[in-house]
Amino acid sequence: MTRLATILLTLAISLLFSWNVSAQQFPSKRVTLVAPFSAGGADAIARAIAQALSDIWKQDVIVENRPGAGSQVGTLHVARSKPDGYTILISSSAFTTLPAVRSDVPYDIFKDFEPISLVAFADLVVAVGPNVKANSIGELIEEQKMRKMYFGTSGAGTSSHLLGEGLNLLTGMNLQAVHYKGGSEAVLDVAAGRTDAFVGAVNSLLPMIDSGKVRLLATIANERRAYSPDTPTLREAGVDGAENLSVWWGMFVPKGTPADIVDQINAAVTKAIDQVKNLLSKTHAVKAPMSRKDFEELLNRDYVFWKSVSEQRGLTE
Repeated sequence: MTRLATILLTLAISLLFSWNVSAQQFPSKRVTLVAPFSAGGADAIARAIAQALSDIWKQDVIVENRPGAGSQVGTLHVARSKPDGYTILISSSAFTTLPAVRSDVPYDIFKDFEPISLVAFADLVVAVGPNVKANSIGELIEEQKMRKMYFGTSGAGTSSHLLGEGLNLLTGMNLQAVHYKGGSEAVLDVAAGRTDAFVGAVNSLLPMIDSGKVRLLATIANERRAYSPDTPTLREAGVDGAENLSVWWGMFVPKGTPADIVDQINAAVTKAIDQVKNLLSKTHAVKAPMSRKDFEELLNRDYVFWKSVSEQRGLTE
């Protein structure tokens, strides 16, 4: 064996040994969980997961908020980070909806990231205000044929906007979007009868539901919910494809992160989700840990569905 061949073989063995040791010892230093949204709201889920992971790994796990451009700032930061498992993204379903709607997103969600696991689904509902006569989704479909009807959103391109347009696509309705600066304003105007409907997270609606100012026509879930057991699910209401209407939180690492480390993170995240199930329940989020393969399949279905909604409802930018 030549001197050069010996050196190369020694180097290869050294690198392989070094990688195996680093994978076995992961994590051996502080881990950063990047949240591409501001502190507050969904940030509580990120911080709870970080604390649970810290307890499991016996290492510091810190949350770094990097909001901006509808989550693009923080997401791009993770895409450009070293693929060693020490920088993890916790994102909402904007991860798939944003590139489905916009053509200028500066990263590729399939080429630049490795999915770790889904964390939870948000509890979603279809709610209507006092001016709506309908008592079911079927009756709402008929009522909107008789007059122009509107649904409130927390802003163009937000989850409540896309959910409303997704409902339009699945049911053949043509409810018109009215955009507000935030979800509370949209909900208040539904309760006041200035708009007709809201499609989104139930936690922002509960006070209005309890007071009778808004009514639920359907929950967007796999089964009926304890807070309104008489309200049918959207699937029970006869809407095919209702499972595509979802808002979720999930976790990712940069593409190229060693598979062994990604598997270790997935296993730890699965344990962490179980530890924070009480917090998730209080915030009306449904825990949903997944294998990497199942999560990847969900991401593909999600992107295809929202791309279709974007194109057919004229949302593409």
